[in-house]
Amino acid sequence: MINLSAIRLFVRIIEHGRIAPAAREFGLAPSVASRQIAALEHAFDTKLLVRTTRHLSLTPTGAIFLEWARATTGSLDALHDELGAMQNQPTGTIRLSSNDYAATALLPPILAEFCTVYPGIRIQMITSNDPTALLKEECEIALHAGRPPEADFICRRVLTYHRYLCASPAYLATRPMPRQIADLAAHQCLTHTHDERAAWSFDQDGAIVTQTIRPFIECDNFLSIIELVQAGVGIARLADTLVEPAMQAGKLVRILPTLRCVYPDGEVPGTWLLFANRRILFRTRLLADFIARSMARSRRAEAGEEGRGAVIDG
Repeated sequence: MINLSAIRLFVRIIEHGRIAPAAREFGLAPSVASRQIAALEHAFDTKLLVRTTRHLSLTPTGAIFLEWARATTGSLDALHDELGAMQNQPTGTIRLSSNDYAATALLPPILAEFCTVYPGIRIQMITSNDPTALLKEECEIALHAGRPPEADFICRRVLTYHRYLCASPAYLATRPMPRQIADLAAHQCLTHTHDERAAWSFDQDGAIVTQTIRPFIECDNFLSIIELVQAGVGIARLADTLVEPAMQAGKLVRILPTLRCVYPDGEVPGTWLLFANRRILFRTRLLADFIARSMARSRRAEAGEEGRGAVIDG
């Protein structure tokens, strides 16, 4: 008898590259997961994996088995998905990737409401500085913020946001307020490791101006950067949704407010829902629509309360 759960476990072990994290995902001890893989190998009378203390790899027969396992579990997922859609009772698991900011500040209330509306759907959320990279193998959907994503993904823009240059009053009390773009070269700038670390671009009266900056601290976490800005460490440029509460509370001051922060090609950042270039299951479309509606509703509410506009694309 072939254990379908063991087949799913095998696929996830290969995707993780290790047994332990895949075992945790299934609520198993690594030793139990190892025994399930051994049982699979016994059932098919072949060696699927080569395991050492530090490395795990597929045998030639394991590579063939992996292709079959992915096709089999994918077909079964599609069947469950279609049956659930027909009965208006969607079930199954959705793997969602997101950056740390969205996973912490945006998604929790949205996912909490979604799981109340659709209790048969389970969600596994993975945070990454590059959520789109996980679409290649692990995840069905990603929430991406920043530049337009790669062309080989199916994408849906949810909204467009703007970035503000800002610093704390404490920082500006010890240094002159920048009055023009060139002044930024003399300031301590806080940059994101994966986003324009050495130069910032601006739209100044329709012309794109790029200024070289001096990264004082580089960080791969936007939530940490805003804490550093509020602590008076330097100047950063951050999404309006991140900094407006602190600006309203007087913790941050906007710098060069007449300029638009843009990418070197003049583009402004957006928030995107992305899908791997394969069949999108019904439950995944449900989640995408739910996230898009929730974010647009929240943005409209903020605009109404604060008297500012936002571009809603979803």
